[in-house]
Amino acid sequence: MDEESVEDGWAYAGPVGFVYSLEGMLAHPGETYNAIRAKAYWPEGPWTKEPDAVVFTHRGLWCAVARHAWQGTLVGYVRVPKGHPWYGLHYMAIDGWGSNALWTEDVNIHGGLTFSAVGENSDTDGWYVGFDCAHSGDFAPNPDYSFGGTYREVGYVHEEVLKLARQAFAVAKQTEN
Repeated sequence: MDEESVEDGWAYAGPVGFVYSLEGMLAHPGETYNAIRAKAYWPEGPWTKEPDAVVFTHRGLWCAVARHAWQGTLVGYVRVPKGHPWYGLHYMAIDGWGSNALWTEDVNIHGGLTFSAVGENSDTDGWYVGFDCAHSGDFAPNPDYSFGGTYREVGYVHEEVLKLARQAFAVAKQTEN
């Protein structure tokens, strides 16, 4: 990954439904998706006017913010390519969880990593790592899943995804040397 040749961009890709298959949720920048129908039954809040997904690139890495269809909370993902040190690793191995840890530093994002999986075509789609905003202290728009706390808006989650992308980029650069 060459930092000088990187084009950073951001495009609204929503509204998007958090679909039940990874590939349905994590598509390519600029695509549009079905809206989350359950949103109509949630109380009014910042989520009412937010996009349900934002897909962008940062430091040459594909990134996304998407809304969970049931909870209404936001999740963030970064896709690392084959050959990246995180490729193929369980999120616990990446994020310093006990004896599974392969890195000396935890990934510094909201709630830590909670997701990792390969894309539909592992040769071209890469490995997705991500986090969610459904932790203790996080507010979910769906009252059935919320126990109070702070709602993490799209802008906040976007910034956290940027942090994750910067960390993934730095890890790749460190291992190149």
